[in-house]
Amino acid sequence: TEGVILPNGLRIRYPALRRSANGFEYINNPRTYRKFIKARVMGDETPELAWTKLYGGKVVENITQAVARIVVSEQMVKIGRRYPVALQVHDEIVCVVPEEQADACKEYMMSVMSTPPKWAPDLPVACEADVGVNYGDAK
Repeated sequence: TEGVILPNGLRIRYPALRRSANGFEYINNPRTYRKFIKARVMGDETPELAWTKLYGGKVVENITQAVARIVVSEQMVKIGRRYPVALQVHDEIVCVVPEEQADACKEYMMSVMSTPPKWAPDLPVACEADVGVNYGDAK
């Protein structure tokens, strides 16, 4: 299978995806997947493997998280062209700037992070921002 193609061309793959008696399942562990492939190539009987159940809610969550990651990474690149990005945590982008640039940086970051990507103009995006001397103070 090709997997789910994301807006940036990357794919979400479910290795060895198969239909089971209870729906669908795939191999989530790379070592287990290598054992599966080795047995298949060698013509051996497939060893007993740990399979991960796949269901609609999990696929939706995977797609949602992947798209969110793409959006934040594109925003980080744009922000990084103007201000030095020091850290990214989940959906947070942290810049370290001189104190006199803090307010301008905050406004720019809020503008960038509240603008939907060109490939999804109706995607609702918004953000909150704060300024602090350290990461903990900016929360």
